[in-house]
Amino acid sequence: YEGKLYFFYESGAVSKFFADPAYYGTIAKTLWLALPATLINVGASVPIAYRMRVPSGGQRFVTTLLVIPITLGTVLIADGLLTYLGPQGWVNRILLGLGLVDSPIRLVHNYTGVLLSLVVSGFPFTFLLTLSYITGIDPVLAQAARTLGAGPWRQFREIYFPLLLPGLAVAFCLTFVQAFSVFPSA
Repeated sequence: YEGKLYFFYESGAVSKFFADPAYYGTIAKTLWLALPATLINVGASVPIAYRMRVPSGGQRFVTTLLVIPITLGTVLIADGLLTYLGPQGWVNRILLGLGLVDSPIRLVHNYTGVLLSLVVSGFPFTFLLTLSYITGIDPVLAQAARTLGAGPWRQFREIYFPLLLPGLAVAFCLTFVQAFSVFPSA
């Protein structure tokens, strides 16, 4: 392993990568994909995890449904996106059938398709991290705030969100690293 790593640095591959604008630009393009995907995943996971923090009848079913994409892998997610969002996919057929568009909308093989694949593949991971952090917050704190007259929004803003921030920072970083390795999804 060390010999291979040494060869990588000694062969000048790193300096060649950063010297060629065609390669150097890939970092910016990947960042341009990873950052929005991370923000969408973290932003969507917070309200869903907050709602699911208390046990309910359908909680296991919803959690299972949200976590299924983890088991699929990037190839099956890409195939599913092509089936649903491709030029002959269900979404375009419905839009064409309803007369909402005159020609198929391009939702795959472009920025939108890769972003959607990152959101679909990364959301379950982010959701599970957020759910584990938010369920670790003692509900007695919210009950105490409720007895003092705090409504649900104020409880979230003043109790849950500040206690959730360190966990969200970790979830953001891990989700970003996962999204930055976008090449299999692309």
